[in-house]
Amino acid sequence: MIALIERLASEGNQKMLEAIKFLLYNDNGDIFEIIDFENDSIYKEPFLFTYFNVEEFTNLDSVLFPYCDTQDLKLKTDAYGRFYIPQKGWFTTNCISEEITIRKPHYEVFLNGDKIESVYEGVEYLDGTKIELLKYPLPFLEPLFTDADSQVVSVEISTVTQQQRRNLAKAYQFIKKYNPECFELLERFAFKCVVFNTDFMNKNSFSHKYAHGLTFYNSYQEDYDEIFFIDDISHQSAHVILTNILFENDNFFKIDKETSLQELLIGKNIDVVETRTLEVVVHALFTYYFIFDNLDKLYSNVKLNPRQEHEVLGRISIYILKCQNDLLLLEHLFGKDENIFYEYGMLIFTEMKNKLLEMKNKYKEFYQSYDFKDHPYNFTYKKFAEKNPI
Repeated sequence: MIALIERLASEGNQKMLEAIKFLLYNDNGDIFEIIDFENDSIYKEPFLFTYFNVEEFTNLDSVLFPYCDTQDLKLKTDAYGRFYIPQKGWFTTNCISEEITIRKPHYEVFLNGDKIESVYEGVEYLDGTKIELLKYPLPFLEPLFTDADSQVVSVEISTVTQQQRRNLAKAYQFIKKYNPECFELLERFAFKCVVFNTDFMNKNSFSHKYAHGLTFYNSYQEDYDEIFFIDDISHQSAHVILTNILFENDNFFKIDKETSLQELLIGKNIDVVETRTLEVVVHALFTYYFIFDNLDKLYSNVKLNPRQEHEVLGRISIYILKCQNDLLLLEHLFGKDENIFYEYGMLIFTEMKNKLLEMKNKYKEFYQSYDFKDHPYNFTYKKFAEKNPI
């Protein structure tokens, strides 16, 4: 399964990079005189996707500066006097929301022609990984933090990142040790991350096609540790990986992936209100596959304390129930002469189904006995333990 995912995701990602090159050329016909057309690491930069999709972000030069021979860069500091340059890191000045100039080769900072002091913090990679942690807020990403009504919400990043850095690193290191094939996918396709804090009713954890390659983890519950992050890394990274697979892919779905399941289920003798599209439900099943794979390896290989073991069993159990419901919805779309997938879509669907069966067999005594009535949408250990004490 992982080998197939890697191949399909690589093919889709290459199409994305070609699309980014095309957009860059349309934006500036001379662009490839200053950046290397063959250097794909440039075109994987998540903030290029932001530039071409978020109106508020207009400074393309700030993204390309590390990759080109241009000596000077003009940009505006944020409300903390800070700015970020990909591949270099963070610079903090005493100039709040000021237009400044950065000059190579030493990345010195100038205000109105005068050199000013700045504090430099390099790119932070989580210990033992090539995963970059964006530890401060970036103004051009703010439009991505929206609620159900598409309104931008306030989130906190710096403090919660400092608090959770160690747990986040432990989670990635676990995946690297016990599921190396999965970890290779993360480093290749979901290689930057943000930890934020806001009420989940404002914004849940997410990935976003406007910052493709970035994952966003909402650490809003006080008792979150590496267990939560193993779950959420698996979840959000799976979204990024499947987005690669499905990009301009006409060989996955036989029908329009934007069709709502409500429409597809007409005449299938099932009474359900389901507003999600076919693509959204397949995304959900794909995330469960990765979550099951990593949480199961955690439970099987690591001696956890009783509380953590209880939490892992609770998380696996609630996802078995959720995955089962979504799988049943799709299975109603299959008939004697009906199939919603082409070959590769069917192979992945079958593997997701097999993974669920494996989890049901292995954790039967737990998911069948736990009480999840009225449980919040997001797994909440405190609520789970109240109804299902150790």
